[in-house]
Amino acid sequence: MKEVLGDKKHGFMPALQRIADANKISVEQIDIKHEVGLTAGDIYKLLAGKQGVLLRDIKAQLEPKGPLVKVAIGWLLHENKIELKATKDGVKAKLK
Repeated sequence: MKEVLGDKKHGFMPALQRIADANKISVEQIDIKHEVGLTAGDIYKLLAGKQGVLLRDIKAQLEPKGPLVKVAIGWLLHENKIELKATKDGVKAKLK
């Protein structure tokens, strides 16, 4: 389980703790599926009207969300909302 949740610096727990602190609730009260959905919405808005955004730039712009960004990108891929393309600069995401 530690591999999934990460340590104190990496993984879901620090991101979840930041969300909990911002909302003045405990980590146990967080609805992770809801938070991933919100993060997916943030990514969707970030990609709107653009020809593509590097994954590293998406992660940098949504840094407080940490690993939730990766999960949200996977969700958007699964739902066929975005596509990924390898470029010379890195992997880009864009809306379908």
